[in-house]
Amino acid sequence: MRIAVLCLQHNTASENIYWSTNHTMADGGRTVKFSENPESMDKALPFSVEETSGANDEVHGMTLPEDNLDTQQAILESLSLRACTSSPPLRIIVKYGNLEHQKADVLGFPLLASKPDLDVFNITKDLKSTAENTFSNLFSTVLKSKKALQPGSCVELPTAEANYSLNCKYVIFINCSSWSNACDSPEKVLRDGIRTFLNKSNSMKGVKSVAVSAIGTGVALNFPNELAATIMGKEIKSFIDRHPDRNIKEIHIVIKQLQKYENVYIAYREILLAMDLGPRIKLCNKDGGCFTTITPGEHTQKKAGRLTVSVVYGDIVTESTSAIVNLTNFTTWGEHSVAKMIFTSAGADIIKSAQEGHDSGKKLVMTRAGHLNCDWILHCNCNGKLSNISDLVSEILSKCEHVGLKSVAIPAIGTGECRLRCEDVARCMMKGILPAAEKTNLKCLSCVRLITYSPYIYHVFCAELQKYFI
Repeated sequence: MRIAVLCLQHNTASENIYWSTNHTMADGGRTVKFSENPESMDKALPFSVEETSGANDEVHGMTLPEDNLDTQQAILESLSLRACTSSPPLRIIVKYGNLEHQKADVLGFPLLASKPDLDVFNITKDLKSTAENTFSNLFSTVLKSKKALQPGSCVELPTAEANYSLNCKYVIFINCSSWSNACDSPEKVLRDGIRTFLNKSNSMKGVKSVAVSAIGTGVALNFPNELAATIMGKEIKSFIDRHPDRNIKEIHIVIKQLQKYENVYIAYREILLAMDLGPRIKLCNKDGGCFTTITPGEHTQKKAGRLTVSVVYGDIVTESTSAIVNLTNFTTWGEHSVAKMIFTSAGADIIKSAQEGHDSGKKLVMTRAGHLNCDWILHCNCNGKLSNISDLVSEILSKCEHVGLKSVAIPAIGTGECRLRCEDVARCMMKGILPAAEKTNLKCLSCVRLITYSPYIYHVFCAELQKYFI
C-alpha cells in the first residue's frame, strides 16, 4: 500500500525586531545584534535589540494511506476532534472601542513599513497620546536609524515593567504596505504581518489574550474592508490549524466607534460570520455572545418623499416588481454574475432583444421579462465606473416614472464583476435616488428595492439608507 505524507510546514522570510533581557533564538535564523554593549548606543537601552529572519513554524507530519480516502477522512476528523477536546475554542471578539485602552496581554498596532512613525495613523497617534512621552521616546530611540522596515515584519516593545499607562505586557507593531503600493504585494505583506504577529504573540511567556486593530483598513492603508477582514479570518484559522494547543485564548478585533468606521465593523462581523472558521474558533460579540445572522428576504425600508426605498437581502431574479435592472455589457457575462442569472432565467429571446436595443444606440434598453416574475427588464451598463452610478440610478427611476411603472428592483451596481467597493456604491446609489425622492409630482413610481446578494453588502446599504433617509 502506498503511503502519502501529510506535513504542514510554514516558512517565512520576514524581519522581526524585538527586545528582551535574555533571548536565545531556537529556530536557527539569522541574528544581528544592534546593541549588546550599552556604549554602542547614544542612549543605553535596558535590553538588547535583535533582528531575526527565517523563522519556521512547524507542525508534526503524519502518514495517511493514499489509496483510502475514507481512512484519510477518519484520521483527519480524529485529529480535529482531538484538538477540539484538548483546549477550548479560540474566541474571536469583534467589538467597538479604543485599542490603546484595551486590557490584553498584547496590543497589535499597524505601522507603515516605508515610514515607521507613530504620527502616520490616527490609531498610533492615540497610542502615543495615551502612553505618553516615555513610550514615544523609547520608540524613537529604537527606530531612529531605520527609515523603513521590512514589510510583513513585526516590531515588539515590552511594556509590563514600565509605566506607559497601557493595560498590556507588550505592544507589537505590524509593518504594513499601502493597498496602492503594488511593488510590495500589499495582500501578501498583510498576510505575513498578521501571521508573524500571531506566531510571535503565541510564543511569548504568559500571553493568553491579544487585541488588534482592523489592520489594513482606513485611509492610509486603504485596503477594501472585505479583503482586510477576509485576510484576518484566514490567518487566524491558519494559526489555529498550526497551533491546536496554542497559548492564546482570545483575540479581540477592536474598531473605533465612529460613524466613519461603521462599515469596518460590519465587514469584520459579517465576513467572519460567513467564513467556515471550524469548531476550534468561536466568533463572539463584545458580551461574549453570538452574533445574529440574517436570512434571505430580510429587508429595511425608509420613506423618501413619495417613494418607499427598501434594502433587501435576496435574489433579484425572484423579484416580482414591475421591473428589475440588469447590469450588463451586452456581450459577455461571468459565470456567477447577476447578468448571467437574469439572462439564463429570462431566456434566449430576451438576450437577443437586449443586444439589438444596445446595438441601436440605446443607453437604457427595456425588454419584456421572459420567464421571470417581473414584467420588464431594464438593461444598462455602468462601464465599471463609480462616477456613472448616481446618474444611472436617476435615469432608471425617471424611465420607470415615464413609462408608468410602480416598482423597480435594482442590484448593488458594480459590486460583482466590476469589483467596486460596496461602501462607495451604496453612497452613490442613495445619491441617485434623491432627485426622485424630492419630486412632489411622482404619479406612478412608488417603490424602489435595492437588492443585495451578501449579508455584508446588505448591512452596508442599510447603514447608508439610514444616513440619507429619515
